[in-house]
Amino acid sequence: MPQESEGSVFTAGYIPLDIVSYRGRVWHAAGGTAGNVAAILGFMGWTSAVVADVGDDLAGREIRKDLKKAKVSVDFVRLVPAGLTPRLVHEIDSVGHRFRYRCPRCHSRFPLSRPLRKDRAIELAALNLSADVFFFDRLNAGTLVLAEHFAASGSLIMFEPSRPARRDLTERALRVADVVKYSMDRDSGLDDYGPGHRQVWIVTGGPEGAKYRVGKGVWHRSPAFSYPVVDTGGAGDWTTAGLIHSLPLGQRMTVRNVGDSLRWAQALAAVSCGAPGARGLARQQSADSVIRAAKFLEQRGEQAAASNPAIAQRVRSPSVASCDVCLLEAPLLDWEPAETA
Repeated sequence: MPQESEGSVFTAGYIPLDIVSYRGRVWHAAGGTAGNVAAILGFMGWTSAVVADVGDDLAGREIRKDLKKAKVSVDFVRLVPAGLTPRLVHEIDSVGHRFRYRCPRCHSRFPLSRPLRKDRAIELAALNLSADVFFFDRLNAGTLVLAEHFAASGSLIMFEPSRPARRDLTERALRVADVVKYSMDRDSGLDDYGPGHRQVWIVTGGPEGAKYRVGKGVWHRSPAFSYPVVDTGGAGDWTTAGLIHSLPLGQRMTVRNVGDSLRWAQALAAVSCGAPGARGLARQQSADSVIRAAKFLEQRGEQAAASNPAIAQRVRSPSVASCDVCLLEAPLLDWEPAETA
């Protein structure tokens, strides 16, 4: 069950521009796990902020605009001159969803994300930022500096690796993380590790449900919920946001309260699958109605009625010469992305 009062959260990691394609319509949104978690928690009433360096381009400005609309502070979202913002096509059809890294209209390869610079993170840490929760999903020198800063200030640290990282960085991240969550269908790079004392580990498996353990204890299973599916993209981000929203901050983590929080978070994720786009549900419904639907699904364990997907507006062509789908400007359409990190 969710906690009685909302808190504050700071996220860092992957924040591309989502280009959502559904039933012949296209719209743009701030995406990535770090972006979605911040926006979903902002939707649910949290004081939410993200740190990111994006390009000073159409896509970067669209990310800032969408995050602000989602009640997320963009004070630490920096537009880098001459930088290029990462993008991702989220394509939804009758057989499921897929992610693409090339524009379906102009066929340009998209710029890829870059790690948060360590010097940028040190500057932010010097501001003595504080939050109830710090979440990060990309492990690099910059995000680790912030994780260690927030851990020292008493924040709950949640780490969701999406890919393997250097061993020294992984070990430092695991030393400060209170909650570690990852998907069983991705190589998280954690096969050689295990939970620390009282550290919570959660492994999700979509329709296969999830498993969790506290410290060195045994694994416990948490079955998935059945719900009419329009799009499963972003369900993992709703699970993460639901966990943060419902975990008992400032209290000892037990098998019982972690299991209760995970169960509710899974119900929230199931409800999110009834709308297109990673955060389509938040664009259709109020936070109260979404939370009520998740509570109903959690308590009854029965299939709830799905809402009709909202009709998304077509993207209007920007005033500059650019692709109206991916927002890459004409001189950049043949650009080759730099090496990712």
